[in-house]
Amino acid sequence: MRPFALICSYILAGLSLILLLVWVFIVVVYPRVGPPPTFTVEATPQRLERGRYLVENVTQCFACHGELQTSSPGAPLIRERAGGPGVAWTTADGEPSPAPNISPAAIEAWTDGELARAIFLGVDAGGEALRPSMPYPHYGFMCLEDRLSVISYLRSIPPVAGDAPRAPRSYVESLMLRVIPREDPVPACDPELSGADAGLYLTTIAGCSTCHTPSRAGVPDLDRAFAGGTPFVMEGQTLRSTNLTPDIATGIGRWSAEDFVGRFAGHRAPHITAGTGAPPADAAAHGGTLGPMPWSAYAGLRDEDLEAIFLYLGTLPPVRSDHAPASSPRP
Repeated sequence: MRPFALICSYILAGLSLILLLVWVFIVVVYPRVGPPPTFTVEATPQRLERGRYLVENVTQCFACHGELQTSSPGAPLIRERAGGPGVAWTTADGEPSPAPNISPAAIEAWTDGELARAIFLGVDAGGEALRPSMPYPHYGFMCLEDRLSVISYLRSIPPVAGDAPRAPRSYVESLMLRVIPREDPVPACDPELSGADAGLYLTTIAGCSTCHTPSRAGVPDLDRAFAGGTPFVMEGQTLRSTNLTPDIATGIGRWSAEDFVGRFAGHRAPHITAGTGAPPADAAAHGGTLGPMPWSAYAGLRDEDLEAIFLYLGTLPPVRSDHAPASSPRP
């Protein structure tokens, strides 16, 4: 064998060995999440109410696991489909996998520990890593009592029949997904949390940055966090998320806390003109539709929580975003 060919064969063998070792390491070590914990949540009235608030108004679980009336003002939830199979929002970068059924009809056989591991750590009952389109990296910041409340409430909703087919994934994608989940200490809830700190907590577990932070090659551009411009394809048109940084020209720099709370309050049932079927003024920037923002659900946020979120957004560095739609403080 010629020396050059021999050298190439050695290099190829070396690379193959390295790849094999990397594959073995990933398969054996990851996901770096332990077995599901063994516990049973006591469903107290306080937990059920807190869980309802978190699931329906903060974390927006039913926006994907369920169905919204996206053609109606505020994109209200179809109650009888809450928790059932749904379709994740489609972005201009590709089509996400359908959201599975999380109602008691589908999770009855899951233990509370398995459910907690899937929601907050991103590893399902079979030990497979979930795609981060399920925003478990955000939910993982949720404190312990709030986690127990979410599990309690999901157990209590009416069962919904059916399920969404699991989207196929390549072997390479499966390997890549295995390295994402991580197990961090679960924080205790702080009853004294308020102001911008409370806003940081709420925007984090709500995953607001998921839609309002632009991406580069599928990776969030953290230098432009909350600057908006993320594209969504709905009803044949591409809509973009708004800029939530305090930029004067393109963000919410001219907004007051009253403006911010009022924008959400305007989508509460008494404020929507009954019988007209006309979308609120927010739809003007989206060609007459409300876009993927589930206003009806977010309108259920308490005023003090909305004020805290606004205070936190005000601490962000202002970022100009010419790709985000204009965001006036008043319709």
